[in-house]
Amino acid sequence: MMIKDTDEFAYKLARGFAIIERRHRSFINRALKEAGINGVVYTYVIIIKKNPGISQDSLAESQGVDKSRVARIVRDMELGGYIARELSPGNRRQYMLSLTGSGEALYEMIMEKSIEWGVMISQGIDEKDKASIIDTIDRILNNLSH
Repeated sequence: MMIKDTDEFAYKLARGFAIIERRHRSFINRALKEAGINGVVYTYVIIIKKNPGISQDSLAESQGVDKSRVARIVRDMELGGYIARELSPGNRRQYMLSLTGSGEALYEMIMEKSIEWGVMISQGIDEKDKASIIDTIDRILNNLSH
């Protein structure tokens, strides 16, 4: 496929990423719905798993959302038994977040679905092409950071 100009490249890239993101979100939402979980929770579960003790403020910053939204989601996750909140010893106004046993089980289910998604979207793509795609995406993200 030949791309005629930069505008066409940017359009196809943005459109492709948008479609992939919507379909990924739909796939994950269907999987979580079976577990009775709201779709946005999966991102928070992954971040908390990879950063045990993360503060609500840091979680909000990492997602680029306001603190009140994170507070509502965290409260719902706590009520659902997926996370525990503990006052930070260094700052009594901050909560540190960690997964509970139910949260760990949810994380494992999310990882299973993520693997299933990865297998599904990478069919017919060899390892060399996968590496090239990741390298290209990394370069694009690097260009955006300047």
